[in-house]
Order: sequence, then C-alpha cells, then structure tokens
Amino acid sequence: WNYGCMPTPYEFGEPTECWWEEINRAGMEWYQTCSNNGLVAGFQSQYFDSVLDREWQFYCCRYSKRCSYACWLTQEYPGHYGKDVDMVLYSHGYYIRGATTTFSGVERDRQWK
Repeated sequence: WNYGCMPTPYEFGEPTECWWEEINRAGMEWYQTCSNNGLVAGFQSQYFDSVLDREWQFYCCRYSKRCSYACWLTQEYPGHYGKDVDMVLYSHGYYIRGATTTFSGVERDRQWK
C-alpha cells in the first residue's frame, strides 16, 4: 500500500493543537474520527504477526481557520477483500476526519471507508 502527504492548504491556517488518538486494535473492525473537530494530519501503524494485521493510530490537528462540518463516509472502497483501493483527495475543500474498516480473519485483509 502507499500513502502520501501534501502540505496543509494555506486557507486552513496554522495548527492550533495536535494529538494522537487512541490506538485501533489489530484483528478487529473499527470506526474512528478525530475528536474536537480535528483533521487527520498523519497516522502510524504497527504490525503483529500473531494476528497478521496492524494496529492503527491517527495523528489529528485543529486549524485556526477551518472547522469541519457535513462529514460523510466515502463510497470509494473495494467490493472484495484483496482488491486495491485508490483514493486521492486534492485541495478542493475535502479532507479526512477519520475512517472505518472491516476486517476478515479468513482473508487477513481490511476494507477501508
């Protein structure tokens, strides 16, 4: 998989605070959004051989000139496990506030939204 970062748009202003959210456990489905109207500014993961999966943690920030509203889950996700997903957010006023995943213990794969 691949993940790339882009600079925060100028119109967002400077980050006023940033924090790490709780860890999402390996081998489980989960749903998480950044608390306090934060936006996802990064993430980290750790792989566990015992469950053949990763734990994920979001790094969130609030910005001086941006407050998130009217959020929804994207419908751009693979229809089956084992398929690639390609999702690009350009600077058109969209940003990531969180994610939800399903997990298949048989396929040892996730579907992201």
